[in-house]
Amino acid sequence: MIPLMQISFLRRTVKHLMIDTGQESIKDLAYALGINSRSLTMALTGYRASPAYERYLQAAHTYLISLPQPGNHKQP
Repeated sequence: MIPLMQISFLRRTVKHLMIDTGQESIKDLAYALGINSRSLTMALTGYRASPAYERYLQAAHTYLISLPQPGNHKQP
């Protein structure tokens, strides 16, 4: 299990990535990950800290960094 401080950092990183990639809907993100939106909400707010919620945050992070981020497109 990741230490609580690192989970907090991961939670903040996921929230920033959601904004950067335009994935501001938790429902849409949860659907893309195949998890319950309420569970993802609890993981993002820090309401619960368990191995399952840690996996949700890691899955969200992996998914979001795979998306193109606006402003990072290279111009020819």
